[in-house]
Amino acid sequence: MKTNKIVSTLLLTLLTATASVASANVITFDEFTPDGAEPAWITNGYQGFQWYAFGVYKGDAYRGSGYDTGTVSGENVGFYAGGLTGSFSSDDAFTLNDLYATKAWDNGTTHFEGYVGDKLTYSKDVFANAKERTLVTLNWTGLNRVVIYTTDWSRQTAIDNIRVNEAITAPVPEPETYALMGMGLLGLMAARRRKMK
Repeated sequence: MKTNKIVSTLLLTLLTATASVASANVITFDEFTPDGAEPAWITNGYQGFQWYAFGVYKGDAYRGSGYDTGTVSGENVGFYAGGLTGSFSSDDAFTLNDLYATKAWDNGTTHFEGYVGDKLTYSKDVFANAKERTLVTLNWTGLNRVVIYTTDWSRQTAIDNIRVNEAITAPVPEPETYALMGMGLLGLMAARRRKMK
């Protein structure tokens, strides 16, 4: 009976060795060091994404603004440049769970789009203001790109604590690992056979 349990455990280990696991990640922009009222621009590769027209302010650089209000954790807050369309994308599919949005200066609507490959699959309009943060819950899966822009004259939106999940595939065991596991299973089966005689 004990041998069966060991064999089952080894088989389960073998089967799960290449399974995908979800890795939760919160993008806080706190790794950047903006200089006063000058933003730090986000470069490609940050948190594994390609970024377009996204910058980072120290939240208190503009006290009383939506940048200040919109800072959720740490000292920094992200934003997409006014008048432009901001985006972040990845070659690997990801899930966008939620984020905080705060209008930097004027109340207004921010439009969010989620693309799976080149296909627009999700979209949502969010009205926000500069005096309070708005938690935007999305739970969009299988994404390759997220696009954010303003649909009125309310200019920039401060964005913080973007919560994403990326599928990370565990490393595939080397052939030697399979061989060792197979030899172990054969050994256990031989031991069991001898015990039964």
